[in-house]
Amino acid sequence: MGHRKLFSRVAVLAIVVLVFTLFAASSSAANGELKSYIVVMIEEPAVAYEGDVAGLPATKPGRGGKINPNSAHVQKYEKFLEERHEQSLEEAGADVSQKIHDYTISLNGYSAFLTEAQADAIKNQDGVTLVMEDEMRQLQTDNSPEFLGLTGPAGA
Repeated sequence: MGHRKLFSRVAVLAIVVLVFTLFAASSSAANGELKSYIVVMIEEPAVAYEGDVAGLPATKPGRGGKINPNSAHVQKYEKFLEERHEQSLEEAGADVSQKIHDYTISLNGYSAFLTEAQADAIKNQDGVTLVMEDEMRQLQTDNSPEFLGLTGPAGA
């Protein structure tokens, strides 16, 4: 996959995450109970998975290689991770329909609309490393490009 194609996919993903974040903020304000959370799981994402689970071959690319998200092995491992995400939600008393997105390639986790009690229950589950409220962040500086020397005619 070329750099431009990869950049395009990353840009699209960033836009989708932003839209879901804005939707989550308006949804939370509307009902006062559900908020958007990001949950990070302990199992390796597809880009780092070395085949530790029986029946699931390794998906980690070789040195200098790139992961192929269309590979049958990668898709099978992604499905495994997504099932673990759903199990986590169900154990916390949340409905699977509350899940917003699964992250499986470079991060293993998911985002979901949860109550504070559900988020607390997920925090205490084995296999969960981080649960954080998804919140809008504001720009804190506008001088980083200058500091990094990216404002000259050559840019980066």
